[in-house]
Amino acid sequence: MSRLSFFADVVEKIRSPIVRVLAEVGVRPNHLTVLGALIAVGAGYLASQGALLPAGLVFLAGSLMDGLDGALARHTDSVSRTGAFLDSVLDRVGEAALLIGLSFYFAQEDDTLAVVATAAALALSMLVSYARARAEGLGLNRGGFIPAPRSVRVVILSVGLIVAQPLIGAVAITALSAVSAIQRIIAGMGGGEGSE
Repeated sequence: MSRLSFFADVVEKIRSPIVRVLAEVGVRPNHLTVLGALIAVGAGYLASQGALLPAGLVFLAGSLMDGLDGALARHTDSVSRTGAFLDSVLDRVGEAALLIGLSFYFAQEDDTLAVVATAAALALSMLVSYARARAEGLGLNRGGFIPAPRSVRVVILSVGLIVAQPLIGAVAITALSAVSAIQRIIAGMGGGEGSE
């Protein structure tokens, strides 16, 4: 058994009973999706106020909903394209809220470089998501390994906040998202012909 499959098994053993309880009490997948986004917006507010440790912990907690909503949808046989769409959109909202909150915090600290790095992280992380969605919508090849999927960005941002080094997190997101965006664009350009 590989380490990855071992980790996946551990996560599933923790997640399964939680999902069963949520299903039994009538929680719907979209409830978790919206709750996760609201929690992420709260994390953005905390970051804007300089409460970095709470912001990191709250953002991480909100992001855990991202793993539960899909599992609940599968458990209750309520997987839908509209649910997947809502999940994707609100994931972007949550990430943007945190980065905007961080940008506001850095602006209050008169740290222009950090504001620029955070704005770049926001723009590039949105570009990664847009390039992926657009390529999929056009039926183009998405390519292979992408170094900055949302799960990686969540961990980097959360850890950066928790250890009071949000600028390092923002710079890491910027660099990884730039590589990811370039990879997605190249994969999309190589996946078919035509333009808008």
